[in-house]
Amino acid sequence: MNQPRIPGHHHIPADDAVSRVVEWWSEGRPTGSRCDIVGGHAADEVLHEVHRRTPRSLLLGAAGRTPEEIVTEVLGFVGVPSAAQINTPWRHLRKYFSADTCILLKNAHRAGRTRRSARPLQVRDELAGRLSHPRPGDARRRRCRIRR
Repeated sequence: MNQPRIPGHHHIPADDAVSRVVEWWSEGRPTGSRCDIVGGHAADEVLHEVHRRTPRSLLLGAAGRTPEEIVTEVLGFVGVPSAAQINTPWRHLRKYFSADTCILLKNAHRAGRTRRSARPLQVRDELAGRLSHPRPGDARRRRCRIRR
């Protein structure tokens, strides 16, 4: 079955995706502050390799986790004391880490404790936006679809 072509979405091999994401990150994210990688197990492999090649990166699995658990791990990674983590509103997350911290979220579509949870949308749409460092006027994000 042919997959629909969506403008702005690229179906590319996993090796190319790794190279493109690492290059995008190291060049200062010229095409947007966020990059979504879609492609099941192949996307996991891409994220693991990007993490291996990117200094100051944090790879987090979102499957079965709440956004609050993910935030706690991110804040711990950047050295925020546990007492301060409890009272940190999401809108202030960016002040705790610099724009050179690459946060990679895998399996965001499986976040939450139940199959019908709203957590995947909350993690993908709200939390990921709060964890990115957009430039003024930058609402763009890049998306790559991985071909097996």
